[in-house]
Amino acid sequence: LPNVPRLEAPAGANAGWLARTLGRAAESGVPLVIGLSANSSLLPEWTPAALIDRVPILTRAYVGGASRFGPYYDENRPMALAGIGLAPSHGFTETSLRTHDLFAAPASASSHSYYSGEVERDLPASMLDELRPLESALIARNPSHASVNLWLGSRPVSAPCHYDAYHNAAAQLSGSKRWVLAPPSAWDVVRVFPFLHPSHAQCQVSLFDIDSVALARAGGSVAQLERGDILYLPPLYFHETLALSVDGVVGVNGWVGCDESDAASRLFAVPRPSRHSTDESDDGGG
Repeated sequence: LPNVPRLEAPAGANAGWLARTLGRAAESGVPLVIGLSANSSLLPEWTPAALIDRVPILTRAYVGGASRFGPYYDENRPMALAGIGLAPSHGFTETSLRTHDLFAAPASASSHSYYSGEVERDLPASMLDELRPLESALIARNPSHASVNLWLGSRPVSAPCHYDAYHNAAAQLSGSKRWVLAPPSAWDVVRVFPFLHPSHAQCQVSLFDIDSVALARAGGSVAQLERGDILYLPPLYFHETLALSVDGVVGVNGWVGCDESDAASRLFAVPRPSRHSTDESDDGGG
Protein backbone atom coordinates (compact mmCIF):
# COMPACT_ATOMS: atom_id res chain seq x y z
CA LEU A 1 0.00 0.00 0.00
CA PRO A 2 1.18 3.56 -0.60
CA ASN A 3 2.26 5.52 2.45
CA VAL A 4 0.18 8.42 3.71
CA PRO A 5 1.85 11.70 2.64
CA ARG A 6 4.24 13.04 5.28
CA LEU A 7 5.32 16.53 6.31
CA GLU A 8 8.28 17.06 8.62
CA ALA A 9 7.85 19.85 11.14
CA PRO A 10 10.54 22.56 11.29
CA ALA A 11 12.81 22.66 14.31
CA GLY A 12 11.09 24.30 17.25
CA ALA A 13 7.58 23.95 15.79
CA ASN A 14 5.10 25.19 18.38
CA ALA A 15 1.40 24.69 19.02
CA GLY A 16 0.47 27.54 16.69
CA TRP A 17 2.39 26.01 13.79
CA LEU A 18 0.82 22.60 14.42
CA ALA A 19 -2.69 24.07 14.65
CA ARG A 20 -2.27 25.91 11.35
CA THR A 21 -0.85 22.81 9.65
CA LEU A 22 -3.72 20.65 10.86
CA GLY A 23 -6.13 23.33 9.65
CA ARG A 24 -4.63 23.26 6.15
CA ALA A 25 -4.80 19.46 6.17
CA ALA A 26 -8.48 19.64 7.11
CA GLU A 27 -9.15 22.04 4.24
CA SER A 28 -7.42 19.65 1.81
CA GLY A 29 -9.60 16.74 2.90
CA VAL A 30 -6.86 14.11 2.64
CA PRO A 31 -4.86 12.24 5.32
CA LEU A 32 -1.47 13.61 6.35
CA VAL A 33 1.27 12.54 8.76
CA ILE A 34 3.01 15.43 10.49
CA GLY A 35 6.39 14.50 11.94
CA LEU A 36 7.42 16.35 15.08
CA SER A 37 10.81 15.79 16.64
CA ALA A 38 10.70 13.05 19.27
CA ASN A 39 11.98 15.58 21.81
CA SER A 40 9.50 18.31 20.82
CA SER A 41 8.33 20.40 23.76
CA LEU A 42 4.75 19.72 22.64
CA LEU A 43 5.02 16.00 23.51
CA PRO A 44 4.48 14.80 27.07
CA GLU A 45 6.93 12.15 28.25
CA TRP A 46 4.24 9.50 28.62
CA THR A 47 5.67 6.01 28.36
CA PRO A 48 3.99 2.83 29.62
CA ALA A 49 6.25 3.00 32.69
CA ALA A 50 5.19 6.59 33.35
CA LEU A 51 1.50 5.67 33.05
CA ILE A 52 1.96 2.74 35.45
CA ASP A 53 3.60 5.04 37.98
CA ARG A 54 1.23 8.01 37.68
CA VAL A 55 -2.11 6.36 36.78
CA PRO A 56 -2.31 3.15 38.82
CA ILE A 57 -5.92 2.30 37.92
CA LEU A 58 -7.76 2.60 34.61
CA THR A 59 -11.55 2.65 34.76
CA ARG A 60 -13.62 1.11 31.97
CA ALA A 61 -10.75 -0.67 30.26
CA TYR A 62 -11.70 -3.29 27.68
CA VAL A 63 -10.72 -6.90 28.40
CA GLY A 64 -11.37 -9.88 26.13
CA GLY A 65 -10.05 -13.14 24.74
CA ALA A 66 -9.52 -11.75 21.24
CA SER A 67 -6.93 -9.12 20.37
CA ARG A 68 -9.34 -7.30 18.01
CA PHE A 69 -11.61 -5.05 20.08
CA GLY A 70 -14.77 -4.74 18.06
CA PRO A 71 -17.03 -4.19 16.38
CA TYR A 72 -18.55 -1.73 18.81
CA TYR A 73 -22.21 -2.40 19.69
CA ASP A 74 -24.64 0.37 20.73
CA GLU A 75 -27.67 -1.25 22.36
CA ASN A 76 -29.67 1.98 21.99
CA ARG A 77 -29.59 2.10 18.19
CA PRO A 78 -32.98 1.56 16.48
CA MET A 79 -32.14 -1.84 14.99
CA ALA A 80 -30.96 -3.08 18.39
CA LEU A 81 -34.30 -2.07 19.89
CA ALA A 82 -36.37 -3.61 17.10
CA GLY A 83 -36.32 -7.16 18.46
CA ILE A 84 -34.83 -8.73 15.33
CA GLY A 85 -32.25 -10.91 17.07
CA LEU A 86 -29.13 -8.75 16.87
CA ALA A 87 -26.49 -9.23 19.59
CA PRO A 88 -22.91 -8.09 20.28
CA SER A 89 -20.23 -10.14 18.54
CA HIS A 90 -17.12 -8.56 20.06
CA GLY A 91 -16.78 -10.65 23.26
CA PHE A 92 -15.05 -8.02 25.44
CA THR A 93 -16.16 -6.53 28.74
CA GLU A 94 -15.50 -3.19 30.47
CA THR A 95 -13.78 -3.28 33.84
CA SER A 96 -11.40 -1.37 36.11
CA LEU A 97 -7.85 -2.58 35.57
CA ARG A 98 -4.41 -1.95 37.01
CA THR A 99 -2.38 -0.06 34.42
CA HIS A 100 0.50 -2.45 35.09
CA ASP A 101 -1.72 -5.38 34.10
CA LEU A 102 -2.81 -3.72 30.85
CA PHE A 103 0.80 -3.42 29.67
CA ALA A 104 2.18 -6.60 31.29
CA ALA A 105 0.29 -9.28 29.32
CA PRO A 106 2.52 -11.01 26.72
CA ALA A 107 1.50 -11.00 23.08
CA SER A 108 0.66 -14.71 23.34
CA ALA A 109 -1.69 -14.22 26.30
CA SER A 110 -5.20 -15.68 26.21
CA SER A 111 -6.61 -12.37 27.46
CA HIS A 112 -5.94 -8.93 26.01
CA SER A 113 -6.59 -5.39 27.25
CA TYR A 114 -7.25 -2.10 25.52
CA TYR A 115 -8.12 1.36 26.77
CA SER A 116 -9.68 4.41 25.19
CA GLY A 117 -11.38 7.26 26.96
CA GLU A 118 -11.46 11.00 27.44
CA VAL A 119 -8.28 12.18 29.14
CA GLU A 120 -10.24 13.67 32.04
CA ARG A 121 -11.54 10.23 33.06
CA ASP A 122 -8.41 8.84 34.75
CA LEU A 123 -5.48 11.25 34.30
CA PRO A 124 -4.45 13.44 37.24
CA ALA A 125 -4.49 17.24 36.91
CA SER A 126 -0.69 17.36 36.56
CA MET A 127 -0.82 15.21 33.41
CA LEU A 128 -3.68 17.22 31.96
CA ASP A 129 -1.53 20.33 32.39
CA GLU A 130 1.37 18.65 30.59
CA LEU A 131 -0.93 17.83 27.68
CA ARG A 132 -2.39 21.33 27.32
CA PRO A 133 -0.03 22.70 24.59
CA LEU A 134 -0.52 19.64 22.35
CA GLU A 135 -4.23 19.47 23.12
CA SER A 136 -4.74 23.10 22.10
CA ALA A 137 -3.28 22.36 18.66
CA LEU A 138 -5.17 19.08 18.12
CA ILE A 139 -8.58 20.72 18.67
CA ALA A 140 -7.83 24.28 17.53
CA ARG A 141 -10.34 24.02 14.67
CA ASN A 142 -13.31 24.05 17.09
CA PRO A 143 -12.37 23.67 20.79
CA SER A 144 -15.97 24.04 21.97
CA HIS A 145 -17.04 21.00 19.91
CA ALA A 146 -14.20 18.60 20.57
CA SER A 147 -12.89 15.83 22.81
CA VAL A 148 -9.36 14.65 23.61
CA ASN A 149 -8.80 10.97 24.32
CA LEU A 150 -6.14 8.60 25.64
CA TRP A 151 -5.36 5.31 23.84
CA LEU A 152 -3.38 2.46 25.44
CA GLY A 153 -2.56 -1.09 24.38
CA SER A 154 0.24 -3.41 23.34
CA ARG A 155 0.92 -5.83 20.51
CA PRO A 156 -1.17 -7.48 19.03
CA VAL A 157 -4.19 -5.40 20.11
CA SER A 158 -6.13 -3.81 17.25
CA ALA A 159 -9.14 -1.56 16.75
CA PRO A 160 -11.23 -2.89 13.84
CA CYS A 161 -12.16 -1.00 10.72
CA HIS A 162 -14.53 1.92 11.31
CA TYR A 163 -15.02 5.58 10.55
CA ASP A 164 -15.49 8.64 12.78
CA ALA A 165 -17.79 11.49 11.82
CA TYR A 166 -15.22 14.04 13.03
CA HIS A 167 -11.89 15.57 12.13
CA ASN A 168 -9.31 13.34 13.83
CA ALA A 169 -5.75 14.27 14.83
CA ALA A 170 -3.94 11.33 16.46
CA ALA A 171 -0.58 11.87 18.18
CA GLN A 172 1.75 8.98 19.00
CA LEU A 173 3.54 9.53 22.33
CA SER A 174 5.22 6.16 22.88
CA GLY A 175 5.65 2.94 20.94
CA SER A 176 4.66 2.19 17.38
CA LYS A 177 1.22 1.78 15.79
CA ARG A 178 0.19 0.87 12.24
CA TRP A 179 -2.82 2.57 10.64
CA VAL A 180 -4.45 1.24 7.46
CA LEU A 181 -6.80 3.73 5.79
CA ALA A 182 -9.44 3.78 3.07
CA PRO A 183 -11.51 6.70 1.76
CA PRO A 184 -15.29 6.95 2.23
CA SER A 185 -15.75 5.82 -1.38
CA ALA A 186 -14.55 2.34 -0.31
CA TRP A 187 -17.75 1.74 1.66
CA ASP A 188 -18.73 -1.19 -0.55
CA VAL A 189 -15.31 -2.82 -0.09
CA VAL A 190 -15.37 -2.68 3.72
CA ARG A 191 -19.14 -3.36 3.92
CA VAL A 192 -19.95 -0.72 6.50
CA PHE A 193 -22.89 -1.45 8.81
CA PRO A 194 -26.07 0.61 8.20
CA PHE A 195 -26.59 3.90 10.04
CA LEU A 196 -29.38 2.46 12.25
CA HIS A 197 -27.45 -0.72 13.11
CA PRO A 198 -25.98 -1.09 16.64
CA SER A 199 -22.54 -1.41 15.02
CA HIS A 200 -23.03 1.73 12.93
CA ALA A 201 -19.78 3.30 11.67
CA GLN A 202 -18.10 -0.13 12.01
CA CYS A 203 -17.22 -2.41 9.10
CA GLN A 204 -17.87 -6.06 8.38
CA VAL A 205 -14.53 -6.53 6.58
CA SER A 206 -11.09 -5.92 8.08
CA LEU A 207 -8.75 -3.70 6.10
CA PHE A 208 -5.96 -6.12 7.08
CA ASP A 209 -7.82 -8.94 5.30
CA ILE A 210 -8.30 -7.15 1.98
CA ASP A 211 -5.83 -7.91 -0.80
CA SER A 212 -3.33 -5.03 -0.87
CA VAL A 213 -3.71 -4.53 -4.63
CA ALA A 214 -7.50 -4.31 -4.35
CA LEU A 215 -7.24 -1.99 -1.34
CA ALA A 216 -4.77 0.28 -3.13
CA ARG A 217 -7.11 0.38 -6.11
CA ALA A 218 -9.87 1.52 -3.71
CA GLY A 219 -7.65 4.37 -2.44
CA GLY A 220 -6.16 2.61 0.59
CA SER A 221 -2.95 3.75 2.26
CA VAL A 222 -0.86 2.97 5.33
CA ALA A 223 0.99 4.89 8.04
CA GLN A 224 3.27 3.62 10.79
CA LEU A 225 3.38 6.12 13.63
CA GLU A 226 6.29 6.52 16.01
CA ARG A 227 6.75 9.01 18.85
CA GLY A 228 6.20 12.53 17.54
CA ASP A 229 4.07 11.52 14.55
CA ILE A 230 0.61 13.05 14.24
CA LEU A 231 -1.88 11.62 11.76
CA TYR A 232 -4.67 13.83 10.45
CA LEU A 233 -7.76 11.93 9.25
CA PRO A 234 -10.72 13.65 7.53
CA PRO A 235 -14.26 12.84 8.69
CA LEU A 236 -15.71 9.53 7.45
CA TYR A 237 -12.31 8.02 6.53
CA PHE A 238 -12.17 4.29 7.26
CA HIS A 239 -9.27 3.21 9.44
CA GLU A 240 -7.99 0.20 11.34
CA THR A 241 -5.08 0.18 13.80
CA LEU A 242 -2.61 -2.36 15.15
CA ALA A 243 -0.29 -1.87 18.14
CA LEU A 244 3.21 -2.96 17.09
CA SER A 245 5.15 -2.52 20.35
CA VAL A 246 5.16 -5.43 22.79
CA ASP A 247 6.09 -3.05 25.61
CA GLY A 248 3.00 -0.92 24.94
CA VAL A 249 1.77 2.06 22.95
CA VAL A 250 0.53 5.40 24.27
CA GLY A 251 -1.31 7.94 22.16
CA VAL A 252 -3.79 10.78 22.37
CA ASN A 253 -6.17 12.14 19.77
CA GLY A 254 -8.43 15.11 19.28
CA TRP A 255 -11.84 14.73 17.65
CA VAL A 256 -13.41 17.93 16.31
CA GLY A 257 -16.95 18.15 14.99
CA CYS A 258 -17.71 18.94 11.36
CA ASP A 259 -20.70 20.36 9.51
CA GLU A 260 -21.64 16.99 8.03
CA SER A 261 -21.83 15.22 11.40
CA ASP A 262 -23.77 18.13 12.90
CA ALA A 263 -26.32 17.91 10.10
CA ALA A 264 -26.64 14.13 10.49
CA SER A 265 -27.16 14.49 14.25
CA ARG A 266 -29.90 17.05 13.77
CA LEU A 267 -31.59 14.87 11.15
CA PHE A 268 -31.40 11.80 13.38
CA ALA A 269 -32.94 13.78 16.27
CA VAL A 270 -36.06 14.73 14.29
CA PRO A 271 -39.08 12.94 15.86
CA ARG A 272 -40.38 10.17 13.66
CA PRO A 273 -44.09 9.31 13.48
CA SER A 274 -45.24 6.06 15.00
CA ARG A 275 -45.84 3.21 12.58
CA HIS A 276 -49.32 2.95 14.06
CA SER A 277 -50.27 6.61 13.82
CA THR A 278 -53.17 7.48 11.50
CA ASP A 279 -52.88 10.23 9.00
CA GLU A 280 -55.71 12.75 9.02
CA SER A 281 -56.29 12.02 5.37
CA ASP A 282 -57.34 8.48 6.27
CA ASP A 283 -60.30 9.48 8.43
CA GLY A 284 -62.67 9.76 5.46
CA GLY A 285 -62.62 13.53 5.45
CA GLY A 286 -62.15 15.93 2.51
